[in-house]
Amino acid sequence: MTVNCKRKIIGLKLIITVLTVSILFFTIKDRASAQGIQLIRIGLAEGIKNAVIGSSNSNNGIKITDLNSQLSFELNSGQTAVFVPNGNLIDFNGVCQQPGPFIITLQEENSNSFLSYQGKLYRGKLEVSLDKNGSLIVVNELPIEDYLCGVLPQEMLAWFPEEALKAQAVASRTYTYSNLNKHKNNNYNLCATTHCQVYGGAGVEDSRTNNAVYSTRGEVLTYNGTLISAFYHASSGGHTENSENVWSAALPYLKGVVDYDQAF
Repeated sequence: MTVNCKRKIIGLKLIITVLTVSILFFTIKDRASAQGIQLIRIGLAEGIKNAVIGSSNSNNGIKITDLNSQLSFELNSGQTAVFVPNGNLIDFNGVCQQPGPFIITLQEENSNSFLSYQGKLYRGKLEVSLDKNGSLIVVNELPIEDYLCGVLPQEMLAWFPEEALKAQAVASRTYTYSNLNKHKNNNYNLCATTHCQVYGGAGVEDSRTNNAVYSTRGEVLTYNGTLISAFYHASSGGHTENSENVWSAALPYLKGVVDYDQAF
């Protein structure tokens, strides 16, 4: 989702949208459990020639497991794992060459430790694998609600009103479930950029946006029992558009309306 200098308008726009479709809206609790979907795979990078992964906590190391050979390695705190493609294999710290994928987790799971990659912090686990061109793909696998905690402050400012943050949480969650197959050919669900939703990992989390995610846990927008296409934006230019004038399908819940964001 595109974010620009006018993204402060999202809160008002989302509230208007939720009110507009309120007669179509109902909450599905624990949808992840009901669908058997508890984890999501987020593509952080692909087509790269090296990946350096460590731990954010000086008292907590990392564990690397090669899924092909089932070999496991542990690195002490302060040490990093360096992955480099080598033909059809992945070289890990010069001590192991396997086709992968390699799974990286913390030695001890606790609230004060995160995995570190490219200067960002991540919950869950990281996976390094080869793409079809012999370059690396880095994927973050984690619970969906934890993923949303890394999305919300990227798509809406954390100091926005509480109800606006909750509206964004519901929209982002709905978008997530509606697009789980968007990158299936890449062996992950969504990417971390504006092509899907901007995801910044654990390092961008804020207590206010986290509260909005967890207080709406499992809530999504539906129409006739089906998840809607929950598009959202930073600025509409004063008026939204009917879905059929942008995409091919005419959706009854995506009709153009006057948007007052230009008054800000």
